[in-house]
Amino acid sequence: MLHHWAGSCYCSTGGKEGMKNTDQTYIHQGEKAMYMPSYASNLMAQVKAKNPNEPEFHQAVHEVVESLSLVLERYPEYHTSRILERIVEPERVIMFRVPWTDDQGEIHVNRGSA
Repeated sequence: MLHHWAGSCYCSTGGKEGMKNTDQTYIHQGEKAMYMPSYASNLMAQVKAKNPNEPEFHQAVHEVVESLSLVLERYPEYHTSRILERIVEPERVIMFRVPWTDDQGEIHVNRGSA
């Protein structure tokens, strides 16, 4: 499959890989191919490196980054403020149980989180 974009030629092998230019990246998502600026593609690489076994999370981040790509191009202050890096950092909740006995000898189990 051969793709042309902005005078550059991008080759694909099997629809899974794209070639990279210094300013942009051509990313293949199944049969759908799309343009993604290097900032967004670098962010996706960081997300995949930090969360390697979470393909659903990768897909969710990819969809958000794809939908915001034009906004990110128009407003470079979002890059410097690292807005997307803040959004895509998953929150983790630590949950634990606290078994205890009351004055009447009954056992209770409470749930705690941090």
